[in-house]
Amino acid sequence: MLNCRDEAPSPLLRPYVENFWYAEPTNDATCEVLPDASVDVCFAFSERKPEILLFGPTTARTVYEFQPGIAYLGIKFRPGAAALLLHEDMSCLTDAAIAVPAFLGMRAERIMDLNDGIARSNYLEAAIVRALAGYVGRSSELVSNAIELIHRTQCNIRIQELADECGVSRRHLERVFSECVGVSPKIYTRIYRFRAVMDDAAAKTPVNWADIAAAHGYSDQSHFIRDYRSFSGRVPTAQ
Repeated sequence: MLNCRDEAPSPLLRPYVENFWYAEPTNDATCEVLPDASVDVCFAFSERKPEILLFGPTTARTVYEFQPGIAYLGIKFRPGAAALLLHEDMSCLTDAAIAVPAFLGMRAERIMDLNDGIARSNYLEAAIVRALAGYVGRSSELVSNAIELIHRTQCNIRIQELADECGVSRRHLERVFSECVGVSPKIYTRIYRFRAVMDDAAAKTPVNWADIAAAHGYSDQSHFIRDYRSFSGRVPTAQ
């Protein structure tokens, strides 16, 4: 499996970037990803073919096959943030991984030429800060407010209520949210709650799924099991 280590971004970028991640060369370069509403920009440092990959939001368990024997550097953007830089409809990236020639005008070879991981992340941070400077977007503010409300209510808010709180129609919210995040507000809410349960379960031994699911707002255990099966392809087991 791909072995990654994470590094927090500078305070200036934390509203937009969740982390930078690094993966050392390995012979087994597979990576399993559970549903995630983030977008990752990934640099593959291959001497033969350096490239930049975009990994969009995922709505089901996904296994990616990376090139064995090469190092990777990734930027994990917070939901909705990548749209500020990529300037395209994020729903086109949902459940997809695509190669692109450049990111913010930079090719993979330029980042690869830098000496080490720190120099590379610093260079990328500076480029992202420059790209974000002076950015003003009403759609960005709308999505940020909607995400904040979803988190603050622990996902216990109906989409119509969410639209009302944001001062827009439900149709407008769903369209803008999908364009900026890549999934609808309803799917985002389900993914966010599922990942919160999984993070909670990872920190507990033994795991009582019924108690954890109830604490995160699932109406009953069958409701949680449906989401668990849909998002992971498995059923929860006692640990």
